[in-house]
Amino acid sequence: MPLLERPTIRAAHRWVRILFCVPVMLASAVGLSATLPGQVSRIVDGDRIVVTSQGSDYRIRLGGMDAPELNQPWGVAAAQALRRRLAGRFVVVDWSGTDRSQYRIGVVRLNGEDQNLYMLYQGLAWYDPHYGIPQDEEGRRRYAAAENEAREAGLGLWSDRDPIPPWDWRRMR
Repeated sequence: MPLLERPTIRAAHRWVRILFCVPVMLASAVGLSATLPGQVSRIVDGDRIVVTSQGSDYRIRLGGMDAPELNQPWGVAAAQALRRRLAGRFVVVDWSGTDRSQYRIGVVRLNGEDQNLYMLYQGLAWYDPHYGIPQDEEGRRRYAAAENEAREAGLGLWSDRDPIPPWDWRRMR
């Protein structure tokens, strides 16, 4: 029996995963942002998805916005819009932290386009500067403007007379 065996494909895949995951874990540990490319394998609701990358699943929370809960008006519509837009598609997530449910919080990009911003423009989410993505003044302005445009046009949840923000909905439940 030889002292050194040829590495198996399984061993090679393990090393690829290790080499891919270590920089991501280190960036997370020290609070830096990281980029995660992958395929959207599941839509949880209007602001949470699962991305599969290098054989691992990553739970992602779209930051800077808060979509209605599934059991509140427009919650199912928001999830369906995200599903039509992202399900099975290749995305890049720029993330910089995790929430209390251990979802990575970030900006989801499809062909370079900010999908968090898309949900705001469609009137399917509220702008929430407290929900975890580092933004400069320009980014905050764009997200607030997207919500205002949808509100003024009466799109999505803004077509309701008095929509309840998800943070108030959760507190009431």
